[in-house]
Amino acid sequence: MKVKYISYGKHITGGYLHELFFVNALCDGLKSKGSKIEFLEIRFPQLFIGFFAYLKLQINTFKALKNVNIAVVVSRMAWPVLVKVIFNRQFKSFIVLHHLDWSVPFSFFHHFYIKVFLFLLNTFKTQRIGLIVVSPFWLNEVQKNYNKVSVFLFPNLLNPNDYKIDTIITKSNCIHLGQWSWKNDSSILDLALQLHQKGFTCYFSTNIPDEQCIHAHYSVIYEDRLAYLKRMAAASWTLALTQYKEGWNRVAHESILLGTPVIGYANGGLSDLLKISQSIIVDSTDDALNHICHTSPILAEQTEFKSQYHSNQSEVFLAPIYYFLS
Repeated sequence: MKVKYISYGKHITGGYLHELFFVNALCDGLKSKGSKIEFLEIRFPQLFIGFFAYLKLQINTFKALKNVNIAVVVSRMAWPVLVKVIFNRQFKSFIVLHHLDWSVPFSFFHHFYIKVFLFLLNTFKTQRIGLIVVSPFWLNEVQKNYNKVSVFLFPNLLNPNDYKIDTIITKSNCIHLGQWSWKNDSSILDLALQLHQKGFTCYFSTNIPDEQCIHAHYSVIYEDRLAYLKRMAAASWTLALTQYKEGWNRVAHESILLGTPVIGYANGGLSDLLKISQSIIVDSTDDALNHICHTSPILAEQTEFKSQYHSNQSEVFLAPIYYFLS
């Protein structure tokens, strides 16, 4: 059985790590059940911005879907999968949908693309395309709006042992503002200025070397994984204040595993993460500032959260997927 994971991008993102973990867990599970698996990963190293680039992505994806029994692709590659299903009855695929928020700027075409795809999937009720979502919030959203679509929850599953720091970490007067991205609006930068004026050191983390920089009241820091983990473990708080409906929030998840409490907006899948981890939910940056200045940054043990989203739980979430494939 040939399994392909097809994706695109120039940098390692949280979404990519989630997808790769999912497809590896799926392949390992199928092998343990007696299937002979031949796995291949194809990653197009560009972002495909603009209509013609988007069209090129569709063509490249369709070509990459040759000679495969099961494909795992991201949502921007959904239509080539649909065409493949029509012409090959032995083919099955999983589309990973991290989030779908109409308020995200410059993404109308993509959302229209996905909405039409989901409408067709819901109308024709094919049992050869499954949708993978990363949080209960998005599972409920899909089931509510497209109740005939085969949708499965496979969340971000991390091993807490990978977040144990060998050296002693001393908490600093430092605030991790979250990951630097287009999702950050001016209110977060205003908050960074207010925190700077109160004596805090603020920084964003980034996985893109060219983004690192130093501003008057905050820094954007790129560093290797161990340094990134140590810096976040030493921070007083990690903030997750995106205005958009998140799929999840890997940085917030990692912060909790490192023992650094999180303050965030309950938007999208991030709301699931904040609630089960008993993190602080706020409605504004003023509210966040108040908690930073007056709430002790102490994180509970997080036994339930660590257990529920442990990497050893993959078989629990894969069980209905195995049935779908049978």
